[in-house]
Amino acid sequence: MLDDLALALWCVAMASLIPLAISEAIRPRLHYDLLRWATVFPVGMYAACSFAVGQVTGLGGITDFARIWTPIALGVTLLALVGLTRRILLGRSHFVNGQKRGRGRQGRKIMTALGSNAHLFARPHRRQELTWCFETALGCPVATVEFPGMAESMLVIRFPDGGSLSIEFTEEAPDDDQPRLGAWLELRAEDPAAAMRAAMDAGFKEVKHPGHPYYFMAPGGQVFTIAPLH
Repeated sequence: MLDDLALALWCVAMASLIPLAISEAIRPRLHYDLLRWATVFPVGMYAACSFAVGQVTGLGGITDFARIWTPIALGVTLLALVGLTRRILLGRSHFVNGQKRGRGRQGRKIMTALGSNAHLFARPHRRQELTWCFETALGCPVATVEFPGMAESMLVIRFPDGGSLSIEFTEEAPDDDQPRLGAWLELRAEDPAAAMRAAMDAGFKEVKHPGHPYYFMAPGGQVFTIAPLH
């Protein structure tokens, strides 16, 4: 009875080996992945259970299969161990190299410049104020741009001597009546003093800061500085 049950279970296990072998042959996965251990374990168990079932049932063919399958299982296990070791060593190498790049000038440069385009968020009720701010007070062309998926159209300000500023409108945007302690953006002009006077004449709030003489707050709290063009 026990012999028959062991043989039946072994046959079921062998039947499941067929689709496993076919799938590996059709779509071989030669790179290492942690999930490969889900293949390694049953491959080893096929050899172990075949030895046990062959001994219980006295069927030499099953024991012969176990002897043939054992080196196959060992090879699969070694390949997985090599892949795991290589993954660990590569991960350590990337980590060490990343530390070296972060400490000094010897590593490869990742960032080389700051872009000339900026993107802001503002509340919808600030649209007209911001349009007037850039188009009328500061003399920059302002365009309205529709983007799929955005409930509100954006404002795009293109500065004559380079760079652009896009403003996206959402009710979740920060909105302040005082200078916002966030990222302050730099504008450039041929005559910064004259541009600052234009901003003050337009009613914008001057922001005092020791780093630069010309700061003003746009509607909604965003702070801009005005620097020389060259």
